[in-house]
Amino acid sequence: MVLLFEGAVRFLERARLALESRDTAAFHHNLNRADAILDELLATLDLSQGEIASRLQGIYVFCKRQLADARLARDSAAVARVARWLRELGEAFDAASRTLRSETGAHAPGGAVRA
Repeated sequence: MVLLFEGAVRFLERARLALESRDTAAFHHNLNRADAILDELLATLDLSQGEIASRLQGIYVFCKRQLADARLARDSAAVARVARWLRELGEAFDAASRTLRSETGAHAPGGAVRA
């Protein structure tokens, strides 16, 4: 899961840089890639797991809306904000995964934490 967040942030940074250099095609391509990762994060949520999954769903949908607005307005600051939020989420999942591994002595592959 952590890798998905890292990928989304990487594509958003590329989109922001493309917009600043007026490369519209690269801007849209990289936003599409980040949006696809958000779709994957949404698809893998297990909403039967309670409030955390439901809140994550709201965050992911909000991020998608922000990116849609950023695309229309060509707003690099909005892209940077979403990248920051996803970076923070990725760091939180990474920390949770490390804590889980240390407490259980088990290895959670790829930073896997079920939400």
